[in-house]
Amino acid sequence: MSTKDDESNSSSQEEDEPLYCTFAATGCHAALQDIYVCHNCSQTKQDDGQTKRDDGHEDESTALCICQSCAETCHAGHEGLQYIGLGPSYCDCGATNFDKPLACCQCNLIQESKKMASNLGIPSDGMRPHIPVTSTDGSAFIQDVFCIDRISDDVHICNKMVEQAIELVKHTRDTHWLDETLMENEESSPLCELERLAWLVYCQHAKYYNLPIEHEGLNKSGAEWWVQVKPVSMPNDLDSPSTNEDTNRFENTTTTTSLKNGVEAVDLHYDKDEDLAETFGLGFFPSLSTVTYLTPSENASPTVVFQRTYDQRDDEVIDEMLLSHPRRGKHLVFDGRLLHGAPAHHALRPLASGKQENDNQEQQQVRVTFLVNIWLTGRPSGVKPLSKDIRQLVKQSSKDSASAELVADHVVFDKRCVESIDMIDEEQLDPAIRGRIELPFVSKGATWVDDQEEGGGILLVTFPPPEHQSDTIRVKFGNGLQAYLDYEDTSEESEEDNEQDRKDNFSLEYV
Repeated sequence: MSTKDDESNSSSQEEDEPLYCTFAATGCHAALQDIYVCHNCSQTKQDDGQTKRDDGHEDESTALCICQSCAETCHAGHEGLQYIGLGPSYCDCGATNFDKPLACCQCNLIQESKKMASNLGIPSDGMRPHIPVTSTDGSAFIQDVFCIDRISDDVHICNKMVEQAIELVKHTRDTHWLDETLMENEESSPLCELERLAWLVYCQHAKYYNLPIEHEGLNKSGAEWWVQVKPVSMPNDLDSPSTNEDTNRFENTTTTTSLKNGVEAVDLHYDKDEDLAETFGLGFFPSLSTVTYLTPSENASPTVVFQRTYDQRDDEVIDEMLLSHPRRGKHLVFDGRLLHGAPAHHALRPLASGKQENDNQEQQQVRVTFLVNIWLTGRPSGVKPLSKDIRQLVKQSSKDSASAELVADHVVFDKRCVESIDMIDEEQLDPAIRGRIELPFVSKGATWVDDQEEGGGILLVTFPPPEHQSDTIRVKFGNGLQAYLDYEDTSEESEEDNEQDRKDNFSLEYV
């Protein structure tokens, strides 16, 4: 997602940060990035259909399509330099200089860029492009819900996984990799229960969606997995720290015991290869993203998935959102390109007369989720298998060591229906939800989510969901009710202008 205009291009990297040509990471595969065109430098078609660099502006020549780093270095000062926008592309500057430097504006970055790409484990011919997955029902995007029977029905297995998740976040917040190679070595190095679940999720969806799995080389398909352990607040807890002694067990898993909005939130974001985004400014995304809920957490934030991808224009409205409330053993899978998160806003949480699950209060005070991203294009940069030392600590954390283990042949993913709710006419909405709410993106300055020069970050503005009893709903917005992106304005004038709006929506904020 781009927030630039043609003139500002304000997301340039700091002067002391190295710049890398993206061709070293993409090769001739188009990838999401900022696109520039240099009309001073061009490629001219030859008789054999290939192109070569040229200084002139001949009739059959085409301008070079280049990355931001090359625009700021190799082509700096060129009058014909133009910012196009965000989209799929590869850098012609690096491509034409990769193995055969030419006279015109040689790429000054490509050698160091190749070294960095190699350090990140990127194949010499570049990362493979994103592989989309086709839904089984003809929908534009996969958004399916399953129930994993062994987790929902066997409290001992589920408690073991919760204990392992809590232990894991004490030692690392990183994501971890799993593929066939590691699974083949399990007899000599037994995995923890979390790793077994990650592989079950991977195998389930590889079969269910008939995924084109790559079994060899650096582009070997696999699963990136991690856990999240978040405190759960009630509406009246927002302005005071938690005093419930039942949460003491989880204090070491959070950065603070305060339960104000933000601590428990997973703000809206796109899953991506974080190292490639940070180092090269590139967008590589998993084919599928999944969430498995390990605690019931009746009052916890739901997962929210919006039908919006990274390459849509900022002014495009959003017609649908999916809300998934935590239920033990529930498993959500969706297209890895979609915008999603678990915002802390309490207007997203209530369930109408929702039936409380019969679980201990300790687990009601924490939201534990298990996340798996399925990558068909190879391991994300910098993501490694769980270390043996941490794996051993995680395995030893289970109090019920005699409980059963997850065995693939004994685990069933049961497909569940998703209730669809239409919000067509604002006048027909319940008065309690007629005010829009604002949901923040993951952080200010995040990749493709740039801040305004004198303001806040980007917000997603939407109506909250209507009253519902299902634990998963798909909300379809009518014309004029769609969600949209907006900038957070923190100026003094804006604060005064919006004071009355905040008063009007006060009840909505704390429902």
